[in-house]
Amino acid sequence: FQYAVGDIIMCGYRSKDMCPNLLKKGIFHAPLKYKTAPRVGVTIESALDYCYDLLAPGGVCERMLPSTYSVWRQESEEQCMKPKFSKMVYENPGNGIVKSLLEVDYKARINYARSKTTIFKLYKCIIIALWCLTMLVELRDIVRDVTWVLRFPSAASFGDDAVKVHDDGEGNAVYTIQGITITHRCLVGLVSISRLVMTCVLLFVGVMYLLKQTNYINLIMDAVALGFIMEISNLLYAQVLHTKVREQCESLDVMEVPMYGSEWLNQRPTLVNFIEAFAVAAIVAGIMYVWYRGTVEPLYEAIECACVGKGTHCREADRFSYDFWFNYWKEDVPNIFKAVAEMRKQVEGRNDATSAASTSQLLQKLMHRAKGSAIQHHMRPWP
Repeated sequence: FQYAVGDIIMCGYRSKDMCPNLLKKGIFHAPLKYKTAPRVGVTIESALDYCYDLLAPGGVCERMLPSTYSVWRQESEEQCMKPKFSKMVYENPGNGIVKSLLEVDYKARINYARSKTTIFKLYKCIIIALWCLTMLVELRDIVRDVTWVLRFPSAASFGDDAVKVHDDGEGNAVYTIQGITITHRCLVGLVSISRLVMTCVLLFVGVMYLLKQTNYINLIMDAVALGFIMEISNLLYAQVLHTKVREQCESLDVMEVPMYGSEWLNQRPTLVNFIEAFAVAAIVAGIMYVWYRGTVEPLYEAIECACVGKGTHCREADRFSYDFWFNYWKEDVPNIFKAVAEMRKQVEGRNDATSAASTSQLLQKLMHRAKGSAIQHHMRPWP
């Protein structure tokens, strides 16, 4: 088992594209330098051939291991996404020959590595902050509508004068609403509650949608798509609502109601805007911190470990490190050959001893039979 354990561990590297990476990590350093593993050989080409035979599609690993290995291999390749190659140079520690190879990396790991950079974090913060500000504007409108529903006078207080019509001096009719009915109030309140629920859902989904993106262009395109969703209501108003009804809505006089909250702040809207902007920035910074600490960092470490077999918290990289492979090829494999040779000698010695014992027993039997025949012949009567 100790001899085969190296091949089994090698299967965990999943793809033959990883073979140059394994050379660079020094996994074959000992056999190339000390010539202790015939299956690896002493050249870069022989080491690569050994690795390719194990990890190639339909190779030794896929043929010898259970079908669950093939399933895991396919799923991990999908998670790591497309391979990306770069040039590397490796020097054989045994003979000093230098060979140019292709080192592999994977798109998923590259994307998450990019998302951890300071520039990308700042870029993402700006995009998410803009989305949150868009939702803040929508929430302001909802608060205004709810305040209007709760505080606007009732139509019963004005009788037939609840709605007045007068001319603006240019021949256009202008409508002044002084009070609303209970039905009108309930309908607007129901619409406002529905808008509030939809806005909260859009805020949460949009933030999560933007947080998961790891590409500059895709991030801005996702933000544009979210902005388009927010414009749907304006498009419906402009395209679906009848022109006459739309003109009547736009000809309404301003309806004023006292706002809830601090009167001092209500009289200083600029200060309120600064407070809201700082609050949005602080919330976005907190969201980014929690997201990167709880999701991006662990996910990046997992992808790095699964795709390229390295990382500070990668158990495989720590357990099967350079020291492990150096000891395996330098000490364990030669010791296995010595143990096998010793067992062979013992078996051959036992076979020789068994063969000598069998020959001695056979000679004794033959001598016994010959002696018996002589005695019988001596006891026969004379003719």
